[in-house]
Amino acid sequence: MNRIAILSNAGSGRNRRRTALLETLDGLSELDHRVTGSADEVPEALTTLLGRRPAVLAVNGGDGTVQAVLTALDEVSERVTAAGGRIPPLAILPAGSTNMSAHDLGCGGRLTDRLAALLALRDRPPSAWTLERRAPLQVTDARGRARSGFFFGAGTIVRGIRYWHEALAHGGGAGEWGAGAALARVAWGIARRQPPFADALSVGLALDDGPPEPRDLSF
Repeated sequence: MNRIAILSNAGSGRNRRRTALLETLDGLSELDHRVTGSADEVPEALTTLLGRRPAVLAVNGGDGTVQAVLTALDEVSERVTAAGGRIPPLAILPAGSTNMSAHDLGCGGRLTDRLAALLALRDRPPSAWTLERRAPLQVTDARGRARSGFFFGAGTIVRGIRYWHEALAHGGGAGEWGAGAALARVAWGIARRQPPFADALSVGLALDDGPPEPRDLSF
């Protein structure tokens, strides 16, 4: 039987409403489960989970959790391989308020359905699994902090997320509909030239090792 590791973000949109599901995972056979409350806890949790040498590592959260895991893997991968372990294939469980990574990888839909499909991998040989190979992006900010992920945004996207967190209280539990409503509100503010939505976001943008160029971004 294949061992499965699951890293759950307790604060992800769908996980907040399914605490019983998280508790159930702790009692399943051939499954190692760790629950994190913040991105700072992810590296230690990953080191523990990967130390058990699972056949697959599942990320139970949204796009922010996927980004936190991919970023932390850059930090812990050398330590894991030095101890004789490896980084296994990743599976995404769509438990966030936004799940663009899961949808893009064909892992979207109902969380319970995706969890059942993941648990079925315990009895299927890895040679029969369906795998996608993707290269993540890595962005380094002006303070030298690197983040890895499959989706990044700037300009309107950043303003929409900030508005969603501050004014809509995470969309009132509406999940992806709430996030979409926030971006629609920002777009409406741009069209009506309402501050702060109509104000461009000034950034210094550098690709690879080139010099940063000043840009004013809306979209």
